Amino acid sequence: MSECTAIRDVQALVDQDVLREPSTKMSQPIAQAHHAAVSRSLAQLADLCDGAPPPGCEPPTHYEATRLVDEALANLDAALALYLPVDGREVLTSAVTEVHSSLSGTATIPDRSAFRTASKTGSMTLARVERRHSGTRALCDLAARATATTTTAQLASGDFRHIGTGTTARRIVIPIGHPVVVVDAITDEESEVLPGGAEIFDELRELSTERGAFVLVIEAPLPTERYARSILSSMASHAPRLRGDVPGEPFAPAVTYGDDRPTDVLRLIVDQVGQLMDAGLGDHVVASWRSRAQPTLGPAPWLRLLPDDYAAWEGWRITGRIPAGFSELGPEDAGHLQLAAAGHRFRVEAHAVPVLVALLEGEPLPLGLFASNCPNGDPWCAHRAVEQLGMLGLVDARIPTVGADGLQS
Repeated sequence: MSECTAIRDVQALVDQDVLREPSTKMSQPIAQAHHAAVSRSLAQLADLCDGAPPPGCEPPTHYEATRLVDEALANLDAALALYLPVDGREVLTSAVTEVHSSLSGTATIPDRSAFRTASKTGSMTLARVERRHSGTRALCDLAARATATTTTAQLASGDFRHIGTGTTARRIVIPIGHPVVVVDAITDEESEVLPGGAEIFDELRELSTERGAFVLVIEAPLPTERYARSILSSMASHAPRLRGDVPGEPFAPAVTYGDDRPTDVLRLIVDQVGQLMDAGLGDHVVASWRSRAQPTLGPAPWLRLLPDDYAAWEGWRITGRIPAGFSELGPEDAGHLQLAAAGHRFRVEAHAVPVLVALLEGEPLPLGLFASNCPNGDPWCAHRAVEQLGMLGLVDARIPTVGADGLQS
């Protein structure tokens, strides 16, 4: 028997990496498992909007939301922000340490009493709620699988007139105990989202809650044209016509490969990037975006470190945290694949593919399920594969606990 590392050669992705959806014979099961996971997540997201969230995917209650804000305030957490109306700046000067802008009105609050005073006039948000509340983390995981991107969550209370300004993202609005009034930026229509359900918006412009009420907003960023052009510009730098000669004199005209005439460099770059778009590399941009999607970070107590001794893994449950599936680089080669996820690329041996397929389920699974038929006879092969993925944040592990009813969780 020899030691086998079925997932190895982990490297950070660079813009020049050419990515695509898994399409080779060996990677097809991975693509099929991801598509099945997306379909399930979309159905569960529809159930959430209809008031029937999947088990474990519950937003915080009003009491929990208040507690989260109080804890953030007690720690002077930078994730907590207060937004003051322009006409409230002078009135609230004594209650805040600094008002950064009379337009955005973001304020730094010195203590809980001052925050309470200021919040009676302003609005507030608490970012990164998925790191503080396990139900919110599960909701972000669900949204991430359905949209194949990184997701974050924030609590909001008050009036927000330009909540979607400057970002391109799909937003899920989940009221907490009270109705929320929203304005869709596409239709310009005002509507009310009722507690117990949720609503998804491709472009959200305004959001308003009752005073003291909360709403949970999950944000799923989308690739922008600027992102697409940045990726394609990096690829265009390898196009033959863009291999230019830098002139010896700073103000001399530039020339390019295969053409002795002076070149308008800016026009040439725009033309080459346009040709890449026309060549169907838009699919590469989507794959590039998805391969950089990061797993949702969650409350620290939920995370457990696997023991160093593989033999002690018995009883542990493994959960895949792979929001956008895997992208593929290059052709299938000598029984292995080059895959990418969470901003990294890595080599995967054929016998580890069933491990990845199982992890794409996104459900806690017994480690014994990952036992592989290692061609090298290594009994810990699957354990090492899971460990490599865990280093990228693509796997959570925890040991089941036994409750008073004798059931494991």
